[in-house]
Amino acid sequence: EEVSVGTLCVTRWSEALYRAVVIWIKDDYCKVRFIDYGNTHFCPLSAILDCPEPYRGPGLAVPFSGTRADGTPVSAESLYLVEYTTEGDDKRSVSVSDPLPKLRKYKYTKPELNAEFLGYVSYPLSHGQFYVQTEEGGETLETTLTPLIAAAATAATPVPHLVVEAPVVGLFQGAYYRGRVVEVVKPGEAKVLFVDYGNTETCTSMYNTTDDLMAVRVVGINCQMEGVEWVGVETKPLFDEHIAENAALTLTPTSYNTDNKQFTVKVMAGEEGAEVDVNAAIVDATVSDKAFPEPPNRNFPTNTFLKFYCSKINSVQDVCLQVEEDSEL
Repeated sequence: EEVSVGTLCVTRWSEALYRAVVIWIKDDYCKVRFIDYGNTHFCPLSAILDCPEPYRGPGLAVPFSGTRADGTPVSAESLYLVEYTTEGDDKRSVSVSDPLPKLRKYKYTKPELNAEFLGYVSYPLSHGQFYVQTEEGGETLETTLTPLIAAAATAATPVPHLVVEAPVVGLFQGAYYRGRVVEVVKPGEAKVLFVDYGNTETCTSMYNTTDDLMAVRVVGINCQMEGVEWVGVETKPLFDEHIAENAALTLTPTSYNTDNKQFTVKVMAGEEGAEVDVNAAIVDATVSDKAFPEPPNRNFPTNTFLKFYCSKINSVQDVCLQVEEDSEL
């Protein structure tokens, strides 16, 4: 029969058949939602099979209704903690807690665009990304933040709800630092970005921040080298030489990304009079794709049966095949 949006069907995913409903169609492909699980999948229309009459009941994956158990609505502007409660082998209910308190946000140090400043590398990452602190930021760490962090750790006020973006004071290698949750691994464990330095670590000991801590601007400045998208084997020695921990750099921010709080910067390293334009050095040393010869085209005989194996499916329009005899190589 003709497939249309809303068609109840059966289709294959990961070697098994599941009930699904068609939610999108374009040309010879469609997108379905598996009604017993809730996940979606793209497949060709030819893979859509009729759902037999005995299996045409309602789906087992129940969409979240947006109301709490007492019938009061859940606001889309607030964060809620959704919990699953198992009762027996087959019954599972969903409970929604009271709204989570609005997450407090750190204030960030923002150097002036197109104006040079001196920064000291606090944490080098990769592919042109690193964190720096200014001299004033280092002093703030020593004189202001360290005692405030110690006070928050001593108070040991637990984080009420561990959610992404929550500001915390986290324990790493025997000391506490200000951080922001970037991933909840499991209850009581999270990956925390230590905002004043730039490293991300897995923490199991985390406490609430204080108003005094939140009032002090983050001293770690997230930087991405302008024009550098990739640091490969041939350019990593350059990056490691100049973007080393505690290295002094002259930085000129050219733009700011508000989403990830990251500055695009031009970097000068070395002593005055012998400074190195690190951006240009890495770009110049990067081996271009043009340096490698393109693989020769394969010529196959026409009107001849050949057996292929699928080696990789990147998308419905990007599939790689191997001829049977080549796969033996």
